[in-house]
Amino acid sequence: MLKERVDMHELGVCGHSFGGATAVKYGQLDTDIKARLSWDGWIYPLLPNDLKTPCDAPVMFLNSELYQWDANVDEMKTICAHTNGGGYLLTIKGTSHHNCR
Repeated sequence: MLKERVDMHELGVCGHSFGGATAVKYGQLDTDIKARLSWDGWIYPLLPNDLKTPCDAPVMFLNSELYQWDANVDEMKTICAHTNGGGYLLTIKGTSHHNCR
């Protein structure tokens, strides 16, 4: 399903929870990063200016249904609005923060 959509020759970054915020920020700092994935990211550690830092690397927020809260999702939406490459939010129903299924 992803075969035609994944470019194995480009550098991306992915992180879970606190690492999700790290992936978002690192992609803003390193122009070699071509895509960012925040898996159930805890966005709180980012500074307010980080939420509005322009970035060309697209970002996807892959969220569990039972972990996210309104303020965190609002911050994700702010990051998406300042991402030139596109920003996406996807929630997987019936999952929690530590699901592996």
